[in-house]
Amino acid sequence: MNCKCGVELSSINWYQSDKKAYNYICKKCRGIQSKIWVNNNVQRYALMTKKHRNKLKNEVLSKYSSNDKPECRKCGYSDIRALSLDHINGQGFKDREIGLFSHGLYRKLKKEHFPEGYQTLCMNCQMIKKIENGEVRKGGIMDKLRKLDKLKKDLYK
Repeated sequence: MNCKCGVELSSINWYQSDKKAYNYICKKCRGIQSKIWVNNNVQRYALMTKKHRNKLKNEVLSKYSSNDKPECRKCGYSDIRALSLDHINGQGFKDREIGLFSHGLYRKLKKEHFPEGYQTLCMNCQMIKKIENGEVRKGGIMDKLRKLDKLKKDLYK
């Protein structure tokens, strides 16, 4: 069996989903076809992407909440726009070092069947936790705020 471009289709260059749908198209041609579709459907693609990301965020934050709905584990706040994933042991920098931010991390956690070590917190509770546990890196905004507070105290002595 060959693709329209003449490449012989094998398990290496032919998607499983295309086999089931009897689509005789190689991975390279499928990629080109997808790019053309995205360019012709920019608004629809953006909407689909946003929907998918929101669904994924909702699913992950729900799993790491105390209930089956996304809410802060500390205060119960439930507006998803202000909820985020917190590394319980303050090891978020390790994920960021390898390029895992928000949705990349959500995908990884879902793929790994939601491992322990994370919780859903609102941004206020997360900032309070960071300050109380000293989870801020040197040179970061919290370090600068501490220096500013120290300068103010020294100035008004």
